[in-house]
Amino acid sequence: MAVLRFLLAVAALTLPASRRARWREETLAVLAEVHGVRRWWFALDTAVKAPLLARQLRTPALPPGRWLSALTGVALLGASVLMVAAILLPSVIGEDAAELLFLCAPCGLAGAENLIRPVHTHLDHRREPDLKGWFQ
Repeated sequence: MAVLRFLLAVAALTLPASRRARWREETLAVLAEVHGVRRWWFALDTAVKAPLLARQLRTPALPPGRWLSALTGVALLGASVLMVAAILLPSVIGEDAAELLFLCAPCGLAGAENLIRPVHTHLDHRREPDLKGWFQ
């Protein structure tokens, strides 16, 4: 265990001084909990990845892109609303509009076309949907 502690101490030298003590404390705590071959594997893996962590800690973080995050959230929410509307409301909005909404949703082209027809059949004719094509 002394060899592994020394290895982690050497790896800690690559980290910024402000983060070094806490990193060593956390890695030594994990090292104490892990036993056998996993202890050696953890120590070697952590020592190899320490320079990558050091580079990431030294690279200044970019400010969050609030507009980009907001637009992404709206797009994801809108896609799910389009998909639900296309599946559940074809008799209200019309078959052509439902297909358009279905194709506008990003997952509309991902093979879910087998899902939309049985649901439309069920909603339009009030009978049980045919599930033969769903699980192929």
